[in-house]
Amino acid sequence: MNNKKKYDEIIKYIENYFTCKEDLIDFMKSHEEALGIEFPNDGIKFIRISRQENTPSCNVFESNFIGWKDFGSGDSGDIVHLVRLNLELDYLESVDYVYKLLGGENIDLSIDRPKFKPKPKIYAKNINPKFFEFKRIQRKENYDRYMHIMKGFARTLKTDNKIIKIAKFLDIGYDKEYDRVYLPEINEKGEYVGYYAYNREAKPFKEGDKPIKGMIRKNQKPNLTGSHLLKLWNIDLPIILAEGHTDFVNLIGNGYRAITLGAATKTIKPFLNLLKGRTIHIWYDDDLPGIQGTRRIMDEILKFNETVSLKDRILFKPMFWSLEADVKAATPENRGKVFTQNMKNSILKKYQISKDNIFWGKRKVKGYDFTDLLLSMNDMEKNNRDKIKSFLSIYKKEETKQSMF
Repeated sequence: MNNKKKYDEIIKYIENYFTCKEDLIDFMKSHEEALGIEFPNDGIKFIRISRQENTPSCNVFESNFIGWKDFGSGDSGDIVHLVRLNLELDYLESVDYVYKLLGGENIDLSIDRPKFKPKPKIYAKNINPKFFEFKRIQRKENYDRYMHIMKGFARTLKTDNKIIKIAKFLDIGYDKEYDRVYLPEINEKGEYVGYYAYNREAKPFKEGDKPIKGMIRKNQKPNLTGSHLLKLWNIDLPIILAEGHTDFVNLIGNGYRAITLGAATKTIKPFLNLLKGRTIHIWYDDDLPGIQGTRRIMDEILKFNETVSLKDRILFKPMFWSLEADVKAATPENRGKVFTQNMKNSILKKYQISKDNIFWGKRKVKGYDFTDLLLSMNDMEKNNRDKIKSFLSIYKKEETKQSMF
């Protein structure tokens, strides 16, 4: 058997070895140390040791192939790719490593390395506007239920009038079958590329499953939610880049300029040309994925700025929620806090950003986000509330080229 044929058969062998996600989980649990992972409390979620995680953020899934996804970093792939990332091996060395763990012989590493050719992602076509006309009709026909869910979605808006206003402005509809409100994903051209469906009190689709509060259209094109609003805002005004759709809806509903990629793991690369010459304040959730996402966005913008003229460069900075006092040693109780704190410090040092740019307020819950802040303002003393309003006024102080509502 020649080397090329042997190599192809080994790849096929690895692919066929795992017939379901339970097979892969069993294999990974049997080789935790060798794979650089850990399953805390014998659960089904695992930690990648190289990322120094405090809580497990990796899941095994079963789709068109059996693999894993790290919701903290955004990495995903098959077992071979996990070895590549964790052990920093090249592709063929990783194949050899996995094959040996499965009991196979060593692969001849002298054979030609095949070039990795990722399969092109096939995205769904744009949605016919009639789809959302139907959602608007259902919104009227099921008004009470619609408003109940909207009060959980736009929960910082305290009056029905404000909720109705933002619902019409963002064209948020309703679907009775799925019992969710539908926020259209509109691109910069005004085209409907998808949707974000939400119900804070969503019930599981199947008995025993976890409820899914928010979901996007299957195979939806990447989108910068709010990009169709950029034309309303003067180019020299700062814009908040929020982490998710709930923050986006609540920020827009309260009159702030905001956009979102929909998750901390999403890349901003496809949309950087839309943001030329603008100022972006990255205000992601106060947790590990949010901080990692902030760093990724900053790196992507920095590389983009190296390729454009001075007037087209994007001004940016991170807007962290708080910076805890330095802690010399990490204990089991504060390990996560120390790790995220050190990550914040390293980002500020790398980009030579003053700590004064960090939001002065202390978070009350893990993963503190903009919706949490806006909600907490109602319970604050007037002096503190006025300070925060003054701090945030730069995002709404100057109104738009035309009224948002």
